[in-house]
Amino acid sequence: MDVNPDRDDEPMQDAHEDWIFNDPLAKNPYRLKAGEPDVMEILLNHNRVTKIDAHRHAEIKGKRWTAHTPKAETSYVGSGWDEGHAQLLHVLLFPNIIPPRDHINRDPLDNRAVNIRSGANGINQRNQPLSAGGVRKDIKGKCFVACWVAIDGSGRSKSFRWKDYENEEACRLAAVAFRKQMADGVVERISAMQKEAGGKAEIARVGRRPRNNRVGAKNLNYINGRDGERAGIVAAITINGVLYNRYWAFALHNNDVDRIIEEAKRWLEQTKLDHPRQPRKPYAKRQKRIAEDE
Repeated sequence: MDVNPDRDDEPMQDAHEDWIFNDPLAKNPYRLKAGEPDVMEILLNHNRVTKIDAHRHAEIKGKRWTAHTPKAETSYVGSGWDEGHAQLLHVLLFPNIIPPRDHINRDPLDNRAVNIRSGANGINQRNQPLSAGGVRKDIKGKCFVACWVAIDGSGRSKSFRWKDYENEEACRLAAVAFRKQMADGVVERISAMQKEAGGKAEIARVGRRPRNNRVGAKNLNYINGRDGERAGIVAAITINGVLYNRYWAFALHNNDVDRIIEEAKRWLEQTKLDHPRQPRKPYAKRQKRIAEDE
């Protein structure tokens, strides 16, 4: 360990890695990032390192910060618990950002201001690592399909045929690049809308398609015939893992729809009485623990 010869009160630093270990006000060793004087690096458990803006270090140095999942590829940084909730570094540093807070580069160890934004309006969910880059392989169609979520929440996709490229890998890379372009474009539009609104943005969402075959009673549905007209009613209910169902055709019951609906409701109630639900079995570990306690 070396001591600054000009100032006796300055903390000592490691001669090799420049970590400051003996600052009495800091719970974690720290250093300025080489070549980036505005970035402070903080040493965590298991030699993990988190980055923050250097001018914010004084605000958080009094707490001991740790990586919550130190053996994972990356990890959120926290300091103990407060009222049953973990104190997260990026939450403490950016309390005014509308939650959920999103790490733009998907690295929770990078807690600089340029890497934190509001994850509202679905941004946090969109900014997740995807298997295969958000592209699936369609062997039957001999293509790769790029999938993304539009700004209105609807699913979108585009196919890239193998024969249009030199090989399958070139086709896949083209699909991945296109998917990233479309997905990033949506996030940029949402972020711009949030900035204009001064917080969460009002985005029109695609609603669920109305179900016009629903009778209006649970476990009852209309069944359409070949001509598209309602042909009957089916009652279906699953009890204890067993499916019970029954069908009433309008033509066989004089097309008295109201009477058929009432009969179907009575059948459902009787089925529930004949087959009472059984309580779920406890987990095996819980059973073992209960047996040991006894």
